Amino acid sequence: MSPGGIRLYGLARRVISKNMNGEDAHIASMTLALEKGREERRRLIIRDVFKPLN
Repeated sequence: MSPGGIRLYGLARRVISKNMNGEDAHIASMTLALEKGREERRRLIIRDVFKPLN
């Protein structure tokens, strides 16, 4: 995860644990999922770019 992603992840975890009134927890988990998806896509792109080389 990118440094920004790690910071977001920590923030989201804090929000989820601090107040479970649904809305905030939902936003936090959405943010988490977005960041995870972004990292996943980057990994796939990198793999596709370097695939022809090996």
